Amino acid sequence: MLMATPFSCSAFIGIGILGISIYFILLNLELENTYGLIPEAGTLPILNSSSASLSDTNFKVEVVASGLDRPTNMAFLSSGDILVLEKNTGLVKKIANSTVLEDPMFDANVSTFDTRGMLGIAVTRNETLDKEYVFLYYTEAKNGEQDGKDKCFTFSMCDPEHLPNGNRLYRFELSEAGTKLVNQKLIFAWPPFSGATHNGGELRIGPDNNIYITVGDGEPSKTLTANYENSEILGYGGILALDHNGNPAFKNGILGSEDPLNRYYAYGIRNSFGFDFDPITGNLWDTENGPGFGDEINFVEPGFNSGSK
Repeated sequence: MLMATPFSCSAFIGIGILGISIYFILLNLELENTYGLIPEAGTLPILNSSSASLSDTNFKVEVVASGLDRPTNMAFLSSGDILVLEKNTGLVKKIANSTVLEDPMFDANVSTFDTRGMLGIAVTRNETLDKEYVFLYYTEAKNGEQDGKDKCFTFSMCDPEHLPNGNRLYRFELSEAGTKLVNQKLIFAWPPFSGATHNGGELRIGPDNNIYITVGDGEPSKTLTANYENSEILGYGGILALDHNGNPAFKNGILGSEDPLNRYYAYGIRNSFGFDFDPITGNLWDTENGPGFGDEINFVEPGFNSGSK
């Protein structure tokens, strides 16, 4: 008969704890490398030469500006200057004459785990008021918290005590001197995702001068617009269309009159980092991020269902 001695029990317990510790270390390394979240600066290959091979000889590659920290998006002002977003600092920086100005245009406190952060920007002009509007979409940090204080166990499971306020769409005006974003106004607010992935965030001004924005499904959120029947509608998993004040761009709604369903232009979208309007036809096309495979390019008509679930 095999009998457990105090030594053997302690040994087995010690081995078990060691095994669990190694598992969580490896899990953490896998998450950091796979979902990683964001690589450290300088770890990815960069373009060291402007002699990149292009099939169209009418194009060339050149460095316009450098010294940015994890830029996510950019937009041109009417002056031709560029506004660039930094994901983890929450800064909006201005590039003028190929120089990144030291003083930022705006600084927001953002949550930064995985794809959270300062994400989307669009610029348009209100001709009636003679004002240049700048729209920003970002993951607003929990009240009173600084950048990057959100905590997650995995990319899809976060500490509920350290969730952000949620993703926000704000409208700003360009100051008269063109050096600051002023008169901040909340256009639309999303409840925080339980995880940190699938935030979307691309913004475009449509041919109708309305704002179009891609919002991911907030995996693992199960909502009606992610093709789950008899579930909530939270503004996730679709392309939303809003006027400059955050109202539905289409009076009666494309999918229905209920709020926020009346703001949807398309739904069933898992996540997207890119979409745009054809400058000739006005047709909308988007990219769809698959789960490690099956990425898509879609022609998006009003009421389009991309089918993600």
